[in-house]
Amino acid sequence: MRVQHVAPRRTPTAGRPCAGRRKGTPLMGSMRVEVVPRRCLSRQEAARYVGISVTLFDELVAERTMPPPFTIRSRKLWDIRALDAAIDALADQAADDSKWDNVAA
Repeated sequence: MRVQHVAPRRTPTAGRPCAGRRKGTPLMGSMRVEVVPRRCLSRQEAARYVGISVTLFDELVAERTMPPPFTIRSRKLWDIRALDAAIDALADQAADDSKWDNVAA
């Protein structure tokens, strides 16, 4: 049995005519995607945002290096601003540690 690939149907960009379209050909143009900025992230998203694995993220939360989540009903979420502050603190600590490396050498 041969599987036929069907491309997703695209809608034209608003206000742009679809001149020259033949029957049976897909519409060319970009799909409308609304990007909504988010302030809160799930556990997996927070780990990806920081650039580490979920397992390491869990360890850092347990060590209080990363902020704990807050809960909305049963959903645990991490605030992007708190993650940014934790990353800034780690970066500052790394910069301070590197100053001592030069002194010891």
